[in-house]
Amino acid sequence: MMHIVLAAAASVAGGVAAAGHAAGHLVASTASVAGDAVASGHAVASSASATAAAASSSASSAVTDAQLNAQYAAAVAAKEAAYPILRFCKYTAVGAWVRNSAWAFPFLQSWHFIGMTMLLGGVFAIDLRVLGVARAVPLAPLHRFLPLVFVGFGINLITGICFFCHDPWVYAFNISFRIKMLLILLAGLNALWFRLGVFLDLEHWGPGIEASRLAKVISAVSIVIWLAVITAGRYIAFT
Repeated sequence: MMHIVLAAAASVAGGVAAAGHAAGHLVASTASVAGDAVASGHAVASSASATAAAASSSASSAVTDAQLNAQYAAAVAAKEAAYPILRFCKYTAVGAWVRNSAWAFPFLQSWHFIGMTMLLGGVFAIDLRVLGVARAVPLAPLHRFLPLVFVGFGINLITGICFFCHDPWVYAFNISFRIKMLLILLAGLNALWFRLGVFLDLEHWGPGIEASRLAKVISAVSIVIWLAVITAGRYIAFT
């Protein structure tokens, strides 16, 4: 009888233990599901936060771009109001043509170089002869190149005005452009000095005649100035 009671007690205890283990597994499973739900909630919240941050950043960037555009427009308007002559040059038909045409700028550049070649070819031929190069050549006939020099200068003047009207502010405040204009003025004054101080004696400068010291100085200065003009012109694009 005692054995039967003990067996029944052991069976009851085993059942209770099994029930306890099952309940424990159920609780653990419930806790795991709850943990997954919480983690999923955090992920959703994090994604929503990231989306909100991206939207806020995009809106802030749009506001910044609008502010920068407004500031730029205000600066341009103020600059145009301060320099009406530059504004006039920019909005001429010539300026609009150069800005809006795909071939206008390279076309003008080509003719600018052609004009410079014509100008400097004649000037350097005369100046080098005065300095003693090719003394067998009479100096007076070389001045027949002067019309070619003037044509070249005219081509450069016209194309230069077109370049300036393309964007006056790029040129007007460019230090290399200002130096180039000053050098061209000096070259003109130097040529006038040559014309008034030396040119009157050219008819007597036949083959083998040595030029005067004054004529050599003027010619040397002329070559230096025109080389500086070319250099300053090339630096316009880099300053």
